Amino acid sequence: MDTEHPVVRPAEAKDVKALASLAGQLGYPMQTSEVERQFSLLAKEEGHAVFVAELPGHGIVGWIQMMPRQLLYSPGLTEIGGLVVDAEHRRKGVGRALIHAGEQWAKEQGYSRIVVRSNALRKEAHDFYPSLGYSPVKTQKVYRKEFREDDS
Repeated sequence: MDTEHPVVRPAEAKDVKALASLAGQLGYPMQTSEVERQFSLLAKEEGHAVFVAELPGHGIVGWIQMMPRQLLYSPGLTEIGGLVVDAEHRRKGVGRALIHAGEQWAKEQGYSRIVVRSNALRKEAHDFYPSLGYSPVKTQKVYRKEFREDDS
């Protein structure tokens, strides 16, 4: 089997070490225990899905997370919460296979739209998504507020 045809399957608890390692490549370094906790929580949430791409001899080389988005002002949709392919296996069809699995899952769930957000710094992603039919719809800033334990 070549890298053009990875096996894509739903992620399982046994995959958390690989998920954590790849999250680091995405720019979100996490301990395996943190990913294990998050994965356990997601497994209980309805409408979430995580798929992995596996290559014989290489193990898990990528993952995609799909999550529901129900907004007051818009019909329900699903969002790609994360997509990462191991640096060694990029540009070989793994990302496309993961996107295809996510799209199939979304259709099976009854969604008619998928949204993906991508950091402005991710040049490769801004070439990748349009090549798969995704169109840019807006530019935005993302704000975050972190709560500390001592906040009241």
